Parts: sequence; C-alpha cells; structure tokens
Amino acid sequence: MSHQQMLKIYFVCKKILLLLYEKQKSYPTFANLDKIAEYFNATPTQLFGTSKEIELEKSVLESNEYSDKVSEILKAVKYIEHFLHTDGQYLEDLLYLTRGNQLYTEDGEELYIDPTSQKRTLHTQYEPDFIEARDKSPLELLIENKDLLD
Repeated sequence: MSHQQMLKIYFVCKKILLLLYEKQKSYPTFANLDKIAEYFNATPTQLFGTSKEIELEKSVLESNEYSDKVSEILKAVKYIEHFLHTDGQYLEDLLYLTRGNQLYTEDGEELYIDPTSQKRTLHTQYEPDFIEARDKSPLELLIENKDLLD
C-alpha cells in the first residue's frame, strides 16, 4: 500500500469519526479530547464544558495567578522591611546628604521646577515631568564652599 493510499484512509477515518461525534453516535476518548483541545490551544473544558464550567475553570486559573502575584508582593514587602530595619539608616543618611529641603511658598504650597528648563523657574502648579523644588543639599553646599574648608 502506498503512502498516498494510507493518508487517504487515515483522513476518511477521521471524517467518519467527526461525523459520528457530530451526530452523537460516538464520543471521543479522553485522550482524543486532550489532543483536540491541544490542537485548538484550549482546555477540554473550554471546548466541551458548559458556560458555568468554563467560568469556574477560568476563575480557578485567575485565582492561582492572583495568588502567585500576591506571594511575590509579600516577599518584596518582607525584603524591603528587612532592608529598612538593617540598612535603612544608611539610606536616610544618603538622602539627607544628597537632597536639600523641599521648598514651599509663604502660604505653605509646594513648589515645583521643570528640570528641562534652563531658567529653573519655580511653579506652584504641578505639571507632568516637574520635580519638587529643593534647597541645595548639604553635599552641594560643602562642594561649593570647599575652599573655605582648606
């Protein structure tokens, strides 16, 4: 028997099986259901389940994904808390040395600066990409006045 004849028989058998499935005179095996679902990149429930079964499966998959994300977030929070407890003072010291005090108007409104502007004009209205206006940091003041220290 030639390869062409074997392929023809194979496809005829497949056609007959599909017709029997459609007429509900025969049912696919679980192994075949898995193969069909895999072909369509779906689960057997998504292909052959009721709408309630499909929604239930979907919610279970989403809750597992949600649980994984929550677990990762909790690990990150624990790591940050540990870091702040052990090395937090170094971070505070670094921020103190490199950041000046935030600037406010006489009325207590926060001031902002457009970092792309050469003028360094102070603004009371926040715009996207603006940053908080700050005094010079202790480190900047030391560098500016280094000749006084010599």
